[in-house]
Amino acid sequence: RYPAALSSLRRYKYLALLGGILLTALTLVFGSNPSGAGPRLWIGGEDVYLQPSEPLKLLLVIYLAAYLASRLPVETFNTLRTKSIRQFVSIPLIVPTAIMTGLSLLILVVQRDLGTASIFLLIYTIILFLATGKRRVLLVTFAGLGLAALVGYFFVDIIHARLDAWLNPWSDPSGRSYQIVQSLLATANGGTVGRGVGLGSPTLVP
Repeated sequence: RYPAALSSLRRYKYLALLGGILLTALTLVFGSNPSGAGPRLWIGGEDVYLQPSEPLKLLLVIYLAAYLASRLPVETFNTLRTKSIRQFVSIPLIVPTAIMTGLSLLILVVQRDLGTASIFLLIYTIILFLATGKRRVLLVTFAGLGLAALVGYFFVDIIHARLDAWLNPWSDPSGRSYQIVQSLLATANGGTVGRGVGLGSPTLVP
């Protein structure tokens, strides 16, 4: 038996994820950007903003966990080492979860929020791998991401610009590489654990 909160999450997993997807889709019409320029990935105004793709990450994890828990009870997990069980769980797991994850990815790609889309794909891949134990899931995903990055570098302007900014941040430190350069300077100044409480300058970090 599950606690009441977990039972509610399992029961309303589709409703919760679809609600998050709908809220994220609303940014295509009502979206804004606190900086006044760039992609409109936020909803809100007057210094109160919400980026729906952030809670959508949690909702995707909740959906996948709830769906897999209903499809793979504890007894199945305990016997998941056998080849027959692995083959049995693949198709019923992939189709519904791929559809729901695909809807999330579609919205993010239309928004051109490619970094978040990559994170969603990695979340889906890792959770599906943990559920099935199939290494091919990891191999296919990483190969797909590599191919997408290669194709995007030559045919999609924003991917080309971001990869160039990542590979050569000092070529345009005050422009497209500004955030990367600032993060490098911050790490050089404070190290991996920072300078200490109250000694940093968080208002200067973009």
